[in-house]
Amino acid sequence: MTINFDVNNLVRSFLIAVAVAPLTFSAANAINSAVAGNKEAAKITEAQRVINNHRDGLTKACIDYRVSKADSTLERESKTVIDKFMGGEVAYAPTCNWVLGLK
Repeated sequence: MTINFDVNNLVRSFLIAVAVAPLTFSAANAINSAVAGNKEAAKITEAQRVINNHRDGLTKACIDYRVSKADSTLERESKTVIDKFMGGEVAYAPTCNWVLGLK
């Protein structure tokens, strides 16, 4: 069995490799940057952890507060849950607006 070394095929293969290599390296760099960005975005700061904890702990009470009638049992129970979570009385409407993402 003989192997023919055709110069034209070798040159063509080399030129294709040279042309495609920058695209390959560029794509690999873009993918690595995206992965690194996602890892950074996944890191949660202590402040964000506290904010998430407050929103998670108060969401149900705030929904109940927002949909309850004034001076109802549901409103009072919601206020009590919010007070206990916050460690004292707060301004309920602004607090629940913040928790629920309302303006």
